[in-house]
Amino acid sequence: MVEFVLRESKNFLVSPNDDDVICDTCRRKYYREGQAQVNTPTVLTTDTNANDPDFMPPSAPKRAKLSSPLSISLPISSTIKGHAQCCLCKKRGPKLMVVPQEARFNTFLEKNIIIPAGSRCCPRHLCTEGFTKEANEDITSVYTVSDFNRSGLLELIDTIREHALKNKNARIDFDKSSSLNDTDFRNLTGLTITDFEDLCSHIPNSAIRDTRVRSMRTCIGIFLTKLRSGMSNKILATLFNISKDSIRKAISSARDAVKQHFTPKYLGFDHVSRESVIQNHTRPLAQTLFGDITNTTAILVIDGTYIYIQKEWTI
Repeated sequence: MVEFVLRESKNFLVSPNDDDVICDTCRRKYYREGQAQVNTPTVLTTDTNANDPDFMPPSAPKRAKLSSPLSISLPISSTIKGHAQCCLCKKRGPKLMVVPQEARFNTFLEKNIIIPAGSRCCPRHLCTEGFTKEANEDITSVYTVSDFNRSGLLELIDTIREHALKNKNARIDFDKSSSLNDTDFRNLTGLTITDFEDLCSHIPNSAIRDTRVRSMRTCIGIFLTKLRSGMSNKILATLFNISKDSIRKAISSARDAVKQHFTPKYLGFDHVSRESVIQNHTRPLAQTLFGDITNTTAILVIDGTYIYIQKEWTI
């Protein structure tokens, strides 16, 4: 123990503690001294000390939490790593944030680009789901090879495994627009991806409670699919991989939320003023035929129709 402490004090001019973490510079210097592996020293007691009644043995020291060197190189593109500048736009600090692990993993899944752990980025690049859409499009690689240590590679493998287990039974997912293209959205809901996003933006998160099996976006997607296709709840339960009762609750919650937060803004007499109808929704031809050019009025053409509905009756 004494020899180890003296050597550390001589080489690094510091007194190491049990919970210290060695940096790469010190590790390389330690390797150059001829030792291939760094271990926390243990305290050896002799029989003489053990028999001494005044001897108080120290508690067993813990093994230092050391990270292995970056000795594994894989042909995977990566961004820059550093604390001084953003890994996306290369802008320097000081107000930079650590890139969340979820954002780094999503970038690897979607673009096969590794963002090293501890990398910084500008706060404007981040949102609740990770990187913003604009930032995700601007992500470019700088290096063609990524260096890993043992713990970092194991973390990546564990994250991939968790992602695979979570999505192994997923069928239709409205939470991530990248899982469905624009044609799929049109076939299922009758809306484009842009229109679907606009509809969801009108529904506050508190209007539809997220559960373990369905989110607000999933409820809206199920509701629109039901309206467009007319499929039974049993078939929808198979498509979305949730129970029939969850389908029924999702449709009911989405219907109430759309009726309360979306419909009043675009349907009904209260969603538009009389002046707006005259200025923006009345053609000059209609004013000529049905109104007065000098004194414009609101003109409505209402087409009434009917649908035959079978009704039970008794003789």
